[in-house]
Amino acid sequence: MLRTVLVLITLFLSNLSFSNGWEEQTFQAEIGAEHQTHSADESGASSSVFIQSHLTKLIQGVGIKVGGNISQLQPDSETFAAHTNYNLSLGSRIFLSPNVNWDLSAVTSEQLTGEDPMAAVYRDVQSPFNLTNTQAYTSRFNFGSDQAKRALMLTYEHMNDELALTEKFINYGQDTRQNLNTRFQNRITEDTFLVAEYKFSQFEKSFASSSESTLNLNQLLVGFKTSYLSNSRIEFLVGNSNSKDSSKDKSDDTFSWKMTNNLNLFDYLIWNVSISEDTQDSNDESFISAKTVEIATDLRYLLTDNVNMTVELSAKTRQYGDTIKSKQELAQFSIAYRVLEQLNLQTAIHWYSNDDSRDRYDLDGYQWSIGVLWRLL
Repeated sequence: MLRTVLVLITLFLSNLSFSNGWEEQTFQAEIGAEHQTHSADESGASSSVFIQSHLTKLIQGVGIKVGGNISQLQPDSETFAAHTNYNLSLGSRIFLSPNVNWDLSAVTSEQLTGEDPMAAVYRDVQSPFNLTNTQAYTSRFNFGSDQAKRALMLTYEHMNDELALTEKFINYGQDTRQNLNTRFQNRITEDTFLVAEYKFSQFEKSFASSSESTLNLNQLLVGFKTSYLSNSRIEFLVGNSNSKDSSKDKSDDTFSWKMTNNLNLFDYLIWNVSISEDTQDSNDESFISAKTVEIATDLRYLLTDNVNMTVELSAKTRQYGDTIKSKQELAQFSIAYRVLEQLNLQTAIHWYSNDDSRDRYDLDGYQWSIGVLWRLL
């Protein structure tokens, strides 16, 4: 399967991060257009024009972030009418003290998009376009900082997605996710921290073709984080994951671990690697959870002051039940070129593959994209 994407003006930020970038007040605005073909036969082609903006404002101990984009998308098909997409986000940071702050953020969006082959590989119903409504909010307390003697972070996240498929966009399913994360670290030497993480996740899914299901995941990990080579660091955690399927009143414990390595070789070369083994919610609708091994790496290289290159690789192996396995592999190579202070060009090649014990779910293909970003303000 071939998927090509021609982007005349790319979105600068489609989802804002409210946990970083509070140091200065900023305002940015972009305007542009986009054309996409989603498959070899161009059955999912579409065109759109959009405008978006991003504002950061600091007011007496409170930071405010407002962002959003709105676009008019025209599918290249007589079956699908033009649609207005939007993504609106609001975030705030309350500075309670020099080392304590509270972040709050919310996002609402409605997006008509071409089908993602990897996301749809296990669906019974296929459609050239998806209509997704999303509402999400996050609350995060930060005590201390990453390099302080000790630090504590408490995060609660809630997200609800409603997905509509087929030509008439009938309801296909709903996915509600809640995450509660706690991370504590305490310095034990000049460069090394003791780290403990606890995560509770709940996934509630319902599909038009099947009954509702609820999965509860509890994960506790402990280990260490240490710095080396001045500004590089490695972290290794081990522990246990417990999954509970409420529909079957079934519980399962799995040994879990993860390792992350952030290697800053030079100012112009950064290499990140992460490896993990745990239990996750399943992407196959026939199973509620899957034991998962995942490895991901990315290399970022600044060729010149105006040209940078990124290589990203990932592989994820899932175990469904006792006998069924799948392996998902992704690779992307991209180059970005800053032509002028306000004008950037980027091109990327993205390859994907899904290898399943059941041959009907095997899939491979690639995407190509080229884009231009024009910052007005």
